[in-house]
Amino acid sequence: MLSYSVVIPCYNASETLEEALRHVERLSPLPDAVMVVDDCSSDRSAEIARRFEGVTVIELAENQGACRSRNEGAKQAETDLLLFLDSDCYLSSEAFQGALRKMTEDASICGLMGLRSRHTPRGPFAGKYKNYMHNLEFLSWGNPPPGINSSCFLIRRAAFLEIGGFDESFGHIPTEDNEFYFRLLDHGHTMPYSEAFSFIHDKPLSLPKLFRDDRLRAAAIIQNRRGKLGTPGRTWSVAELLGWGIEVLSGATIVLLPLAAIVVGLYLMAFDGMDLLRELVVLFLVVWACSLAVFGIYLGKKLAFAIRERGLLFGAGLFFFRAIEMVAASVGMLLGLLPPNQKEETRWKQPGLVKNALDYARTTTRIVNKDGPPLHLIFFITNLCDFRCEHCFLVTNGELNDKTRPQLTLEEIDRIAHSVPDLVALSLTGGEPFLRKDLPEIVRSFVRHTNVKTLNLVTNGARVERILPQIGSILKDADLSVFLTISFDGGEEGHNRIRRKPKAFSQALETLDTLLQLSARHWNLAIGVNSTFIGTNFDDLMALYDVLEATPPDYATLNLMRGIDWRDRPVELNMVEYLELYRRKDRLHKASDGRRTLLQSVMKAKDTVMAHALAQTYEQNASLYSCYGGQLLGVLKDNGELFACEQLNTPFGNVREAGYDLSKVWESAQAQEEREQIKNRRCHCTYECTMSSNILFNPRFYPKLLSSYLRKGAI
Repeated sequence: MLSYSVVIPCYNASETLEEALRHVERLSPLPDAVMVVDDCSSDRSAEIARRFEGVTVIELAENQGACRSRNEGAKQAETDLLLFLDSDCYLSSEAFQGALRKMTEDASICGLMGLRSRHTPRGPFAGKYKNYMHNLEFLSWGNPPPGINSSCFLIRRAAFLEIGGFDESFGHIPTEDNEFYFRLLDHGHTMPYSEAFSFIHDKPLSLPKLFRDDRLRAAAIIQNRRGKLGTPGRTWSVAELLGWGIEVLSGATIVLLPLAAIVVGLYLMAFDGMDLLRELVVLFLVVWACSLAVFGIYLGKKLAFAIRERGLLFGAGLFFFRAIEMVAASVGMLLGLLPPNQKEETRWKQPGLVKNALDYARTTTRIVNKDGPPLHLIFFITNLCDFRCEHCFLVTNGELNDKTRPQLTLEEIDRIAHSVPDLVALSLTGGEPFLRKDLPEIVRSFVRHTNVKTLNLVTNGARVERILPQIGSILKDADLSVFLTISFDGGEEGHNRIRRKPKAFSQALETLDTLLQLSARHWNLAIGVNSTFIGTNFDDLMALYDVLEATPPDYATLNLMRGIDWRDRPVELNMVEYLELYRRKDRLHKASDGRRTLLQSVMKAKDTVMAHALAQTYEQNASLYSCYGGQLLGVLKDNGELFACEQLNTPFGNVREAGYDLSKVWESAQAQEEREQIKNRRCHCTYECTMSSNILFNPRFYPKLLSSYLRKGAI
């Protein structure tokens, strides 16, 4: 009889590990070794494993995923066979004896897969559904199957070591098992399944967890490690992709079409589109019925079998959960279209993805109706700065380092944040925002009280030792995309001259390098550079971009110098040079494409459209587009004054005088009068923050945005 070792990877498995080990104790013959590999659990998993005699507990210092845990257990085994068993799987002695006998008698197979039992004793319906469907799918496939069940399988140790075990680079992405399986096949091995090798999978799977796992798997199919469509380790045929695509499309349509119909219906009712609504209702019903029929055909025998075995109610639940899986798959397919990312593993784990998508979707109502609270707040949290740049408007208007200005305190800011719950984007600037030691607490106030999803921070990058601990503290609020921008206005000589500091460039470059290393470890942090074209620094900026080629930032932006009023032009700028600089800057984007997230790609497309719009506006010195300053975006100064725009000198009012209720100032008669003035005088400044809102919330720009996105933002 062949010898065997049991390898159980576990992470926070205190609820199921004890039962799994009790089943291992009852196996016959008993294993030669049992290894429980604890993947840095925060519960009592390791303690529970130590209670069992003969169990070796291997504790990993870092949580690195099941791949590392399985490989670590296999390294310490010295037996003919390895039985990999998940910590929530219960295997009976009878089922194992049959599998061991098969492996002993048939030397042509390298391993044998277990099948999940269709009967799950406890837990939410999502877990029962998943085990049931998993069983039926394997039985409907050929044998060997086109995929592996890694929760319970027996494999010859020599074959496992021959292919190098599991690929640990997958980390927590739940597709490592199929890549492992197809490497086995590539080496000429065979691993069938056995219906008699059945086990209970007691995974407390919730609907959100089911949605997440299916989303990750679908993303992996689209963004295969081999660079082709298919399961990691194997490229799919056109027929397979087409079949899967039709199932995903029909299933997702069943769930999403009614929701879309409700949204469209509300829009049309709000804008007297009842005639069109009646026509669309018929169209929606026809499409939904067709999707229902197609999806039912795809489920076919599985659905009929489930109804016969478990009843109509269970069959209905299976149908619904399968449709939900297809919604998850469609989301995963969209994620899979993202450019490859150095932060790939953590990007797939982004928390609150669906909630964030819904929150962003709510803001789309402002495309039609611009009235409402600000979605983006630009907050000058301080007027203090350790630089005195020659193009800074705080220098021009005398506000820089004016310590007589009554700066808002943290307590006051917390009260202000409480009054703007619908805020989506927050930009904190100054002065130098990192001079405020309470910067992380300011961010937490807005995270706690508002709906903010995006944080923009701007710094001169002078002191990395000041910036690093504060940004580290901010990153603890993980459900927040942080864009940290360092200002560069030329190569070393030009930058130092403009900044009026001899070491400004070297300090900023050191900060950039350090923060890019931090960014590589955090999915929600992007590090960029921003430059201002002041007319005389064309060559300086060209030199800067040459330097940045060596370590390109995650993104780069280019601003035009402005005066303190929208009518002011302190210098005449050459738009041909501006667009040439933009094209040169764009090469930095191409160098950093591999690190770009979906949000960054969309913002890059927007920036390209904006560059053309700014150049047109500047050259014609006329209002060419609607301005939404004071409608979608607001500017809050460090002394509490609230403005529609950075380029306007008349405030809506002061939040201090309104009991720190920003919404009250925003909705005041004075604010409404200022908005009317903006419309009547047809403001046409080149303020990039306002122009961003003007583009993102104006359907007129959407064809250009789509074109720019497809061209990856090429100008």
